[in-house]
Amino acid sequence: IVSLGADDPGARRLIAEVLALVGGTGARVTLLEWTRDAEPGVRAAAWRALGVIGVDERAAYHALRALSDADPRVRAQAAQALG
Repeated sequence: IVSLGADDPGARRLIAEVLALVGGTGARVTLLEWTRDAEPGVRAAAWRALGVIGVDERAAYHALRALSDADPRVRAQAAQALG
């Protein structure tokens, strides 16, 4: 599933949502990369998935930085991931 998102940027949002349901900690690295995607919806979905999977120290650092994202959905999902 993750490799499909790597090959198809348009599918990343949907794949991030699926990973929130079925992904494990192995998806963290990819989801963390997607938190820097150009599309705000992808960034928000990646933070939502990371919040469900659980954030480690590295993800928590980036979530704190995402609290200043220009998009309110991204900020909200990053805050929830930290919560």
